[in-house]
Amino acid sequence: MYKLLSSILILFIPFLVCKAQQYSFINYSVEDGLAQTQVFVLEAGSDGYLWIGTAGGVSRFDGGEFKNYSTENGLIDNTVKKIVYHNNYTWIASQYGITAVIGKKITSWDLTSIAEGIGITSFTFDKDNNLWLAIRGKGVFKIPVINNKLKLESIKKFSLDDQNLVKTIFCDQQGLIWVGGRNTLGFFEHDVWRKESLSDVNYTITSFTENKKGEIIYATQNNGLFEVKSNYTSQIKLSENFGFINHLYTDKRDRLWISTNYGAFVLDSVSIKHFTSENGLINNRIKNITEDREGNIWLGTDGGGITRFTSDELVSYSKKDGLSSDYVLSAVEDDNSKIYFSTYGGGVSLFDGQNFSTINKENLLGDNTVWSSLYTPDSSLWFGTANGLSLIKKGKLETFRNTDWLTSNKVLSLYNEKNKGTWIGTSKGVSFMANDGRSKVYKYQENFPAKNIRTIEKSLSNSIWVGTSSGVFEIENDSVSEVYFNSKLENKIVYSLKKISKKMILIGTGNGLYSFDGEQLSKIKLHESFSANNINFIGVEDSNYVWIGTNYGIFEIHIPSYLAKKNNAIHHYSITNGLPSIETNLNSFYKDSKGVIWMGTSKGVVSFKRKHEKHEFTNPVVVIEKVQLFLRETNWSKYAKEINEETKLPKNLSVGYKKNYFTFFYNAIAINQNKEIKYSVLLEGFDLEWSPPVKQSSVTYTNLPHGSYTFKVRATKDAINWSEIELFSFEILKPFYLTSWFFMLIFIILFITVLIFWKWQVSISKRKALTQKLYYKSKLLALEQQTLNASMNRHFIFNSLNSIQYYINTKDRLSANKYLTNFAKLIRKNLDSSVSGTNLVPLSDELERLELYLSLENMRFQNKFTYEIIVEDNIDPNVIDVPPMFLQPYVENSIWHGILPVEKEGLIKVILSKIANNDFLFVIEDNGIGIDASIANKSSSDHSSKGMSINSGRLEILKKTTNQEFIITGPFQIEDSDGIILGTRVEIRLKNDKM
Repeated sequence: MYKLLSSILILFIPFLVCKAQQYSFINYSVEDGLAQTQVFVLEAGSDGYLWIGTAGGVSRFDGGEFKNYSTENGLIDNTVKKIVYHNNYTWIASQYGITAVIGKKITSWDLTSIAEGIGITSFTFDKDNNLWLAIRGKGVFKIPVINNKLKLESIKKFSLDDQNLVKTIFCDQQGLIWVGGRNTLGFFEHDVWRKESLSDVNYTITSFTENKKGEIIYATQNNGLFEVKSNYTSQIKLSENFGFINHLYTDKRDRLWISTNYGAFVLDSVSIKHFTSENGLINNRIKNITEDREGNIWLGTDGGGITRFTSDELVSYSKKDGLSSDYVLSAVEDDNSKIYFSTYGGGVSLFDGQNFSTINKENLLGDNTVWSSLYTPDSSLWFGTANGLSLIKKGKLETFRNTDWLTSNKVLSLYNEKNKGTWIGTSKGVSFMANDGRSKVYKYQENFPAKNIRTIEKSLSNSIWVGTSSGVFEIENDSVSEVYFNSKLENKIVYSLKKISKKMILIGTGNGLYSFDGEQLSKIKLHESFSANNINFIGVEDSNYVWIGTNYGIFEIHIPSYLAKKNNAIHHYSITNGLPSIETNLNSFYKDSKGVIWMGTSKGVVSFKRKHEKHEFTNPVVVIEKVQLFLRETNWSKYAKEINEETKLPKNLSVGYKKNYFTFFYNAIAINQNKEIKYSVLLEGFDLEWSPPVKQSSVTYTNLPHGSYTFKVRATKDAINWSEIELFSFEILKPFYLTSWFFMLIFIILFITVLIFWKWQVSISKRKALTQKLYYKSKLLALEQQTLNASMNRHFIFNSLNSIQYYINTKDRLSANKYLTNFAKLIRKNLDSSVSGTNLVPLSDELERLELYLSLENMRFQNKFTYEIIVEDNIDPNVIDVPPMFLQPYVENSIWHGILPVEKEGLIKVILSKIANNDFLFVIEDNGIGIDASIANKSSSDHSSKGMSINSGRLEILKKTTNQEFIITGPFQIEDSDGIILGTRVEIRLKNDKM
């Protein structure tokens, strides 16, 4: 790479500087938070931080703030010699020890025993993760690193010679460990030292670097640069002298940076630049150079802090460089490559590449405020001033005012239509000056509807578009019409129009940038800031790049990326990128014949010469700094079993339901536009969507309900491109009264309580039922005894005994025996049923008892009646249980009150039928006198029958103590259709659930 430069550098004079330009450097010192201004070393890691080693400790810079480390934070001492970013750790070599930093975890190893009295000069890591130390006067030491911890018990020492005057150590791409020092140059390969020869025994090697070809470049203290070829067989001297070289660095673009006591040099394949205090540096004593993640070059100075070189693509010129005014409004170039800068209040500044000269009112310029300029094919220079149109043609300057072809003396815009003529926009209309001298005027309030013509451009259809304070108007075939999309513009003040291609024209307004493809108007969002909506100029670099000047800096649009709808299509330039001011001027864009872009700002003009094919957008890196409960510093070890050593945040955090007041603090690492960083947060499990982007770097959530949460935060510079999302997960436990074990406990308690209550109720019910059953049983026994007494009343027994005596006296021994036998059987059955424990007897026994009773009464009343007991065939009397003697009272009632009072022969029927699955119907029917006559006769009868009422009471108690229910219907009177009484009927329905 540097072969072409070797001859150039030999003749190079270090102090040759173009004084007519200023590079942009941003300085940081102790006032900004830097630990100390004497900077020894710089290192930038992939995490985005810039680390600065000073004589007073280490500073870590995130683009906004410095965080300082010293012996109070764990450093062995505060004199820092070297910093290396390796394996996500920042390794710091102070004078007598090594410190490893990752996040908030700091680990140090005291190496006083091997660095006593002298101190560490440099260190590096090899590909096997070993740490190599260079200690002046001691030699080289190799320390194994396992799990990012130094294994001091395994230190290996290498002596190079008797003096061991080593100063620097470096690991190349092949893994070779290069060592340099006083009269020392060589490398270790597999722990074997290979010494390289030096052309001068007085050389002192101060620094190594390596280019993309694998060639090693080393610097000598006062004898220039040397390049070692990749085969290590030859060394080429690249220069005679740069003065005292402190450090070498190769950036991502393979440029070589050289830090010296006389400023900084940068070399590429075609050019060399020298930066000193005369063109932007704050201090010429540059100790170290590095490049950060975002492509910024940093220079560490001896006593001046650190300096950021924003860009070598941007160079600014202002009044101190010879410009007549810092407010450049337009630019134009003549055939001799001289550039004319039209300014506000300073006339026209002519720049020949080295020096400035001025054209102003004294030179007959119309006015010192020059709004626009134009160079036409006939080699004429046009300047639109605040008081007339000035023309330089063939070396003669002439100003036109108050002419018929000028609508106003305030000329705001100029546009040359190829092969036709020049359009002139003023504060009160527009006019056209044809090449043949003819003119056409479009004057405000006469034949043109708007004023303040700031821009003129060809439309997609090749008509003329005019940007005014009232929108865009089209001039075609001498007619003027309003462009139809004016109503869609949020602000109709149009400052700039630019045709980008045959299918795209851009419209810059006071409130946004728009693109028009011939059919559709679309708004282009450049940035979240409202000031970015004020479009001052639109310029075309080539088919790939468009430049937009705003009140919030300059935006570069990569057209292919924009059309592909990529997020990183827009690149923002501000003060941190090298602009002297973020405020740009109206229509102040120009591209010269060398491809250099000129843009006017409020603090001078900026030139841009592209060196990057495309500027990649680097998103910030966001980190969660800390988490608090109830806005207090929280000892998370009380709530979590494990703490992340790097972040000091808890892992797998679970807190009680009352710990529901969380505050999250976060920060973004972004060197460029750090002050523009905004954050958006989302608490997954609580929020439904991301919050709007805000600059606040903390957020609080109060009264969070129980549940699992993941806090997410992201950062942005422009609300379009976002950083990676940083996460923190935690859980708020349920209140004990909502936990499953609590519900289970309550369920068990309730179950036990209900069970105890149920058992208590059952016990009470059983006791009550038992008491009631005993009561009913005793009552039933009494009723049965009464029934027995009723069925065996003294009249029946006396009459039965009289009947027996009668048959004996009449010597009707057969009837006497029969009566006596049936009487005895009836007495025995009644007595047997009275001692039955179940209170029930088979229906067959009951029917047999009823048969005995009816036969006895029939004999006693000398066949006064006949009787029938009818049982349906589908009924088995042996399997049906009934109360004993429950039919006898109704049969007795039929005999005494129904049959005996009539003269005719009586008939008693007892019919048993099945009416449902377990339901039976008993019918007692007679052909007696009926109910009405019977009631009338009862008052005169001496027969008292209480059996039916007693029997009803028995049946009611049986219903409560058994599964049987008796439904008694009657007795009721039987009549025919003529109302003649046919007898009496009683129905007893047995509902037997037991069967």
